[in-house]
Amino acid sequence: MLRAATLALVFACTGAAGAKKPIVTTDIIYGTGELIYDVYGTIYNKFAAEHVSKGSAAIQSAIAPHLPKDILGEVCSKVGVPKSEVLSKIKAAQDTYVQAKVFVTEKVALAEAPLNSAVKFVVDHFEAFLPAYKGVVPKTIGDFTVFAIYIAFVLYVLVKIILFALRFAFGIFWFVFLCGCCRRGRPVKAEGKPAPKKAAANGKAPTNSPAPKAAADAKKKAK
Repeated sequence: MLRAATLALVFACTGAAGAKKPIVTTDIIYGTGELIYDVYGTIYNKFAAEHVSKGSAAIQSAIAPHLPKDILGEVCSKVGVPKSEVLSKIKAAQDTYVQAKVFVTEKVALAEAPLNSAVKFVVDHFEAFLPAYKGVVPKTIGDFTVFAIYIAFVLYVLVKIILFALRFAFGIFWFVFLCGCCRRGRPVKAEGKPAPKKAAANGKAPTNSPAPKAAADAKKKAK
């Protein structure tokens, strides 16, 4: 059942005919980010941009007369540090950031190469095992990671649904069959008057009945 559901999902996502395409790649992340940014930009431009621009212009016009023309130079003169030295430090920090970004990009590219090779090796064996689904699984580490997370989520949901169905079916079985058998096996109590005593059933009167006592009293009076 789980395998059939997974294959049905793959078939629905890839299409019945034509070349197979990866089900999920990192494009879904970038596309989702672009969608959220576009929605935010549209809402901001339609409802808030005009009010924000008016408010910022009003704030700037109110604060500008009280601020010096060269804020950085004024601060540096009060602190006692040359402005040129501060600007050089800022420029050095920007250069360091750019160099660090280039360094990280190169290291990530070097690390991706063997990872992409390992992913390609795994995907090639998968496609050799299931040639009909060639091209469904991406062959880069980023796309493969997103694909693996997506498949794991789908399998988790399917397993939860199957377990819920099994628990529901077992509950019905327990209620209908087992509880029904227990009820049929219990003795049914007879309604009405209680059963007569054993002595009365044998035709003998009980010893504490009033008739023998009356006969004994009559004999004593005759004597």
